[in-house]
Amino acid sequence: MSLAERAAAARKASAARANRGESSRPDGPPALTPEQRGTVQSNAYINNVLHFRIALTEWKPLSEERVARSEDTARRLVNPDEQASSPYRVLWIGDSAGRNIALSVVPVPPEAPKDLKQLNDSMKKIAVRQLAQATELSESEEPFLLGDAAHPFAGFRVTATIHGKQLVQSEQLTLINGFLTTFTVTGNSDQDLSDALRSLKANLAWTTSRQ
Repeated sequence: MSLAERAAAARKASAARANRGESSRPDGPPALTPEQRGTVQSNAYINNVLHFRIALTEWKPLSEERVARSEDTARRLVNPDEQASSPYRVLWIGDSAGRNIALSVVPVPPEAPKDLKQLNDSMKKIAVRQLAQATELSESEEPFLLGDAAHPFAGFRVTATIHGKQLVQSEQLTLINGFLTTFTVTGNSDQDLSDALRSLKANLAWTTSRQ
């Protein structure tokens, strides 16, 4: 189990919960439908509601056992306050190098802020607070975004040392059809993370323009 998995497990659930407000609130966002969650079919993750797919050749879904083990370790070593994984995380995949990608999809109320920079700044504050136990913590604007002209993204990169090991994580978000869609990509160095982002972007295909 990699340190990357531990940190991704802790941060992903907390960030998604912060985006939607307290998950226990009855007036919170509704549960995702199966169509909104997307499916894994024939070595690809496909989401027809959000109009994109991810080829799963280099990347493979993490097993339920591996997810549960990683989340438990994350709570013990990274974020003791984290109690449960986010119901809005729809995909968690990893590669043979130990890097991983978590994808969350959160319904956004019509009256909620839609400015990506504002949302990104809020996510950044959550990330830094979540890694309060880390040393040598730094954050910067993400230099390698997943989007294109038709699919704008905002993002940031966090570097930290946890229990003597380096962690580098990229959080990238976009709004698609009323859903806040967030990719959290985790590696063990800047180069490792950049390689993971290039791989993800090469395997990410948009099936239509955003609406």
